[in-house]
Amino acid sequence: MTPKETTILKGVAILFMLYLHLFNSMNQVELCTNLICIGGIPLAHILSRCTNPVAIYLLLSGYGLYKTRERLTARNTSRRLAKLYIHYWISMGIFVAIGSVIAPEKYPGTLSDFIVNLTSWHTTYNIQIWFLLPYAIMILTAPYLFELFEKKPVITLAAAAMLWGGEYVVMYLYGNSYLYTHRFAFIPVVTTSFILPFLIGAAMARYGIFERFRTYFADKKMLLAVMLVAVPLLRISTDIDFITQLLFVTLFLPLFIAWKRPQSVDRFLTEMGNRSTSMWFVHSYFCYYLFHDFIYGFRYPAAIFLVLLAASYAAAIVVDRLNGAVQKRIFHGKA
Repeated sequence: MTPKETTILKGVAILFMLYLHLFNSMNQVELCTNLICIGGIPLAHILSRCTNPVAIYLLLSGYGLYKTRERLTARNTSRRLAKLYIHYWISMGIFVAIGSVIAPEKYPGTLSDFIVNLTSWHTTYNIQIWFLLPYAIMILTAPYLFELFEKKPVITLAAAAMLWGGEYVVMYLYGNSYLYTHRFAFIPVVTTSFILPFLIGAAMARYGIFERFRTYFADKKMLLAVMLVAVPLLRISTDIDFITQLLFVTLFLPLFIAWKRPQSVDRFLTEMGNRSTSMWFVHSYFCYYLFHDFIYGFRYPAAIFLVLLAASYAAAIVVDRLNGAVQKRIFHGKA
């Protein structure tokens, strides 16, 4: 898989994320004018099951970092995370400043609120950035995970699968009653659950899964089209999230890359992928915290999604330009 194709999949992931956060809650879906329902459930909500953007980002990170593991030194890793957090702080600063005017009862809050958000220990300003710290920990431990994976790939993946399943059980039993309000417990549990999708990405890089799919489906376009429909339908039609949510991502991504897409689609997804980090950082301020009524005021799910997409993209351009200028000064000593 080429770097451009990785960016395209990041574009898919950010579209999935925006859609998920708009329509995964029935409380939000009920604010919409839903023209299509299946079994009494709005189609907009049903389709939100075919997303799982966090697993996509983790898989792509595992894939990319494994491909470049020779350069995964402590210095390079620290630099990578420093850039990510500077990016986050810039977006946070912009929207906390806006929030101090629109919602002064929440932004900036107390000094403690500011500190836990600045460190990403608890992103109460924007809950949808909850996986930033676990992701950072995952990146720091990546060299050790790859070393284990290189020596014992099957055993390492099996152990990661057990951790993945264990996280589901622990969250089901203690999520609401304890973990969500105790960060010292929540962060380790979530971080360990990230290992499996991260290592699946590494395995896909090691064994050339994307290339194998592309070769296999090169002369099987009808089968590929069927699979691209069947895999999401499998995800929609079952409630066994433990199995199907990661299976969906693992199958859908190489199928999507094997599909010969129109150039216009690739150009659009590439642009979304290039803006995906900023769009992740800012979109929830629009749809949840600061402009909720405006976004959902468009009533129809398609219109709501397009308005959020446009607002997030426009804000991402601003954040990216400011972030680029700041990081250029910090890391290259230039204005």
